[in-house]
Amino acid sequence: MPHSQSGQTPVSQDQPLARVRRVRDSVETQRHENELLKQQLAREQRETKATGRLTVGKDMNRLQDQADMYANRIEEERERISDLDNHIANTQSLILAQRRKMGGADASKENNDMIGKQVNLASEMT
Repeated sequence: MPHSQSGQTPVSQDQPLARVRRVRDSVETQRHENELLKQQLAREQRETKATGRLTVGKDMNRLQDQADMYANRIEEERERISDLDNHIANTQSLILAQRRKMGGADASKENNDMIGKQVNLASEMT
């Protein structure tokens, strides 16, 4: 039986083989743990992508709702503008009809001028 270099304990061939087995077992354990970590990472990445898709979907829904809201507001404003345009047109036609009844657009000026001439004639005659 061979002795160790220090000469105290005999070195058996089983010790190096046992050490190799322990190292191999350790490597296999590390490989197995590494594979488990890879699977866990892949699962978390899938969940993150799914959550990301949900977040994007929620954002899209929120933005679509905002777009619909603004489209409705724009349509309401268009209707309001149309109503105001109709009201303006009606008011302008009423003003024009009233001016025609009075004798035209310059009727009040003409009436004032006529009254002024009559006053002048009356003052000249007296």
